[in-house]
Amino acid sequence: MQRIKILMTAALLILPLGFLSAQQWLEMWREEPGKYTFQEIKAEYDKYFETHEKERGTGYKQFERWMYYMEPRVGEQGEWQNPQSLTWNNYRTYLKDRTFAADQTNKTSSTNGSWSFFGSQDHVRGNSGYNGGIGRINVIAFHPTNSNIIFAGAPAGGLWKTTNGGSSWAPLTDGFAFWGVSGICVDPNNANIIYILTGDGDGGSSRSSGVWKTTNGGTTWSATGLFWDASTTSRNGYKLLMDPTNSSVLYAVESNDVHKTTNGGTTWSIITSGVSGSFRDMEFKPGTPSTMYLSTTNLVYRSTNSGSTWVQELSVSGANRIALGVSPANSSYVYALAGPNVGTGKFKGLYRSTNSGASFTLRTDTPNMLGYSTTGNDNRQQSWYDLAIAVNPSNANEVHCAGIQSWKSTNGGSTLTNTSNWIESSAGSSYNHADIHELVYNGSTLFCGSDGGIYKTTNGASSWQDIGSGLAITEWYRFAGTPQNPNLFIGGAQDNGTNIVEAPIPDLVMRHVMGADGMEAAIDPTNFNIMYRTTQGGGLARSTNKGENWSGIAPTNLGGGPWVTPYILKPGQPTHILAGYQDVGISTNSGSTWTNLTSGTVASSGSCVALAYAPSNTNYIYVVKSSKVFKSTNSGSTWSDITTGLPGGSYTYIAVNPTNPNHIFVTRSGYTANSKIFESTNGGSTWSNISGTNLPNVPANCVAYEPGTNDGIYIGTDAGVYHLNDALTDWIDFSDGLPFCRVMEMEINTSVGRLRAATYGRSLWESDLYTSNNCPPNLTLSGSVTGTQTFAAQDNLTSTQTLTTTANITYSAGTLITLNGGFNVPLGATFNAVMLGCSAREPRDINEISGVFEESTAQSEVEVSSQRLRDGFDIGNYPNPFRAHTWISFQLPAKAEVSMEIYDVTGQKVAVLMDGTAYEAGLHTLSYDGSALADGHYFLRFTAGDHVQSHRLNVVR
Repeated sequence: MQRIKILMTAALLILPLGFLSAQQWLEMWREEPGKYTFQEIKAEYDKYFETHEKERGTGYKQFERWMYYMEPRVGEQGEWQNPQSLTWNNYRTYLKDRTFAADQTNKTSSTNGSWSFFGSQDHVRGNSGYNGGIGRINVIAFHPTNSNIIFAGAPAGGLWKTTNGGSSWAPLTDGFAFWGVSGICVDPNNANIIYILTGDGDGGSSRSSGVWKTTNGGTTWSATGLFWDASTTSRNGYKLLMDPTNSSVLYAVESNDVHKTTNGGTTWSIITSGVSGSFRDMEFKPGTPSTMYLSTTNLVYRSTNSGSTWVQELSVSGANRIALGVSPANSSYVYALAGPNVGTGKFKGLYRSTNSGASFTLRTDTPNMLGYSTTGNDNRQQSWYDLAIAVNPSNANEVHCAGIQSWKSTNGGSTLTNTSNWIESSAGSSYNHADIHELVYNGSTLFCGSDGGIYKTTNGASSWQDIGSGLAITEWYRFAGTPQNPNLFIGGAQDNGTNIVEAPIPDLVMRHVMGADGMEAAIDPTNFNIMYRTTQGGGLARSTNKGENWSGIAPTNLGGGPWVTPYILKPGQPTHILAGYQDVGISTNSGSTWTNLTSGTVASSGSCVALAYAPSNTNYIYVVKSSKVFKSTNSGSTWSDITTGLPGGSYTYIAVNPTNPNHIFVTRSGYTANSKIFESTNGGSTWSNISGTNLPNVPANCVAYEPGTNDGIYIGTDAGVYHLNDALTDWIDFSDGLPFCRVMEMEINTSVGRLRAATYGRSLWESDLYTSNNCPPNLTLSGSVTGTQTFAAQDNLTSTQTLTTTANITYSAGTLITLNGGFNVPLGATFNAVMLGCSAREPRDINEISGVFEESTAQSEVEVSSQRLRDGFDIGNYPNPFRAHTWISFQLPAKAEVSMEIYDVTGQKVAVLMDGTAYEAGLHTLSYDGSALADGHYFLRFTAGDHVQSHRLNVVR
């Protein structure tokens, strides 16, 4: 074949223009923020699908998933940004404010929750299920010498590690933002040095924040010099490569550029100046890493000088993505797997070079190995989302390719044979979850990362083994429990359908009962055999035998359903179903027939996001659209708009006081500070902003009202859970033990006193409920006191009390105990001071704290803290308080040697975390296991060069 060398500027002029005319929305979606508004991208998407069907392989699912996430998080002018970075930045600001303000320090266990994992880490197929999985995996990497140590990157659940070949997994990045991982590199000379490229390159559900690094196996993470801030970029990261001959040299492939570092990530430079395209993949020539191959949507480039210059060697007309494969069995072989533009038919071919990329020949373009058919006789594909290739390291003619399913060639790509089936119940090829993002060899074993988890084959893909058990990465949208069985749940997850979780906690296994994207779910509270589930867009179905079989009951007279279509069962009449499509309708016979209740009244107010009955008077119905809130007081016969008094748009959820139909709470997404939740006590006639000053400026996704309390409410956000009730002056962080994750929905089971939360990317979690024991935030005591008593405050306790000779008194505070002049303990009296906050009122052992009690110097400490912030130093930890594990983050303005020691309140050193370790300027995060520490308060001494700073750590048991 003639060698292809096209002038780069000509390629720029010809290829993208033809592409954009067909599907401009897709490339607009992948551009930098600021170039297009959200509304402009959505308009192009809507225009495209006016003349195209929204069928499998067209990209509509991934885009609507992105719209569902991004629309409530855009700026005031419709500008879109990197929500993960923005959430992380704002949450860190929130931690600074709480840490350095004397009256807003960290709270005790009784006000912080006690979260533990209860979501399934494994799955089985139910009678109606067909594509079960545990969650999405983007990338897989390996320990250089121990084949049982494997690393896996999830698009929303972070980085995970197994030390036993996949029998169990542990998270390595729970302590900082819910960034996806699309690239992993492990230093072959020191396996404790690991790099990750953040973001979800394939799906775009999380954008990249650059490359992060650990030098101690994941205990500590630091941002490298390639760090993209939320306000300046929203890039997609695709590939991270390490030079096999020099572990300080790495390459990061992102949509706009390829970046290179020669000093282990300290500094990076762009090596694709003058090279056009949207970049996707890169490989080294085996044995000669100075020769490199780089692909874009439709081009393949080659460099023979480590990326200094590039030459275009292959152009594939009509291609949208090219994946590259090489093998040390023959270092001259290069394979290029090309997928087509969205909606334009089968794949564009498997190409091969036998001269190190100097020229390519088409090996085959049939059958369509990118589709859903195991025989390749369809025209579907979604290669822009899933495309992977791997070449056997011992046989350069054995090639494995994948899109929705996996295929194999034993003759260098001349013919392809299917090696997996995305339908779990089908005979023939062994099951491997649909949508494959990664194929990679480790020795003779081939590993696969897909939307269902991680699989491996040891027999050339004749069969696949699921090794994802233990990966708690399920991306739940919604879930539901039942008062009849506190261990029974049903919920919907992205790409892994509807699942039923039932077993004694924590030994839960989820039963996959329906495929596609699972969404809202419900259980009849009087008969748990009756269940409801939805797929994306409102595909509502009912089961009468606990999920074994399903019947479709979606209404046809309410218009289209949003991505996550809300519906609820009427309190006291569970055969009545209220559903929010374009209009809102009701079925009074379990979904057999439907009546439109709104008939256009609410149809033009955005997507329906939440519904609520008032439990005390079900004539009251509330409908929350993305930009409006409506109310009916007569079971839906008439409706009133109650949005006046609320800020504009991005409403997400509603809760109603179970004893007062006019007392409601509405949450709001977005990044407007102090504008997260609003309350009305008169059915929406007027509204009060109850966001306070102690919520982080992150999107609020849901709210739950705790029955039988003094208006106790919990709010779920993109950065954890927070609590407020009438006895508190402001919100308290209720996230102790919860990973940094996006909380999608919460539910309270009062029979067992548990708050449950569905998260996107970190599965299901639960906590005990708030208990105050009439404990105020701050307490001032005076006068004479006798008897056995405990006085407790959430934050600060100040006293001038005089004890009688027979008194047995305990003071407990969460932050500070101040004994001012006049305080007196006579001979015979017993006095204890403990730093347990309100939890000292609970039955527990109280350990005395010895020391010198003196007046507070909080004001001067605040001034010192402010100076530290100005100097560029910062230290904090999350969560705080913690029971066993916490993440400690610190900021350096310049390179410094860092030491960290932990002391108890008597001044005894109990742990050394670092002893003069050198760190570059920037943000660093480390994991700390404090399970050996006793209950109480500790102090972290942080030294960075000449800078010395203290930080309080709170341990609760």
